[in-house]
Amino acid sequence: MELLVTETNRYASLCLGEERYESWDPVTEEDIFAYFGVMIGMGLIKLPSIADYWRTDPLFHCSIIADNMTRDRFFQIHRFLHFFDNSFLLSPSDPSYDCLCKVRKFLTLIEDHFVSLYNPHCQCAVDEAMIKYKGRSSLKQYMPMKPVKRGIKVWARADSTNGYISRFQVNTGKEDSSEVGLGNRVNIFYPLY
Repeated sequence: MELLVTETNRYASLCLGEERYESWDPVTEEDIFAYFGVMIGMGLIKLPSIADYWRTDPLFHCSIIADNMTRDRFFQIHRFLHFFDNSFLLSPSDPSYDCLCKVRKFLTLIEDHFVSLYNPHCQCAVDEAMIKYKGRSSLKQYMPMKPVKRGIKVWARADSTNGYISRFQVNTGKEDSSEVGLGNRVNIFYPLY
């Protein structure tokens, strides 16, 4: 969480004065945890609009979310949430450019945490998963045979007994999607046992 706190505060300080967020209070780890808790809650309790979670109308009001964070603070963090120091951003024409550079460090931290928390059983499966995504991205793919047809493809090693994902890799190349048997050659799952 230190990474998110540092980079979010850095990015917000760069944007201050340019936008309407003149009264930025630096985020803390507690703010980031509360933000992600609110996001998870929103995934579980669906309402038509994000602002509806803070409405006073009893039909929409969601006290679990509204009591944890104010609407304005949520939107501030949502606007400035950052995982990467933009001063190190390479040009897309650079040969060493990584299209996941803005989230690569965070993804690595998450994956390392997944691995440290659980030792998978012998029966593991390597398969592709599709993360639903409707926005614009060069990573977005269309796979008509999947339940989620449009999104970001991720290779994952999951424990066959309970589905726990211990390792994953975001697929950054569309040319790989049509190749049959690619799961046999995915090299992210370095000790498979």
